[in-house]
Amino acid sequence: MQRVTNCVLVNDDKALLLQKPRRGWWVAPGGKMESGESIKETVTREFREETGLLVKDAELRAVFSMVIIENDAIKSEWMMFTFQATQFEGEQLDQSPEGELAWQALNQIS
Repeated sequence: MQRVTNCVLVNDDKALLLQKPRRGWWVAPGGKMESGESIKETVTREFREETGLLVKDAELRAVFSMVIIENDAIKSEWMMFTFQATQFEGEQLDQSPEGELAWQALNQIS
């Protein structure tokens, strides 16, 4: 089972999201755990790699699993650890290696 983390950074009633280029989806920045990492270490590292920002107060908000089945067989399994943060430091990347970064109004996110 692949373990992944993501973090919703909220500031001034907006969340920093990442638009994935392949499908155009807007997602919370994050990524896969590396061997020996804690989920907190992973979310901190992945968020910084994708945004340039260091989250200071990431708190775990949800844990869920996903199973992808093809032809009646399990193709992959994921466990997602979702964090939320409101404090950060650093300079946001002009261009993320993972896609476009943008602050989205919370009342516009569904």
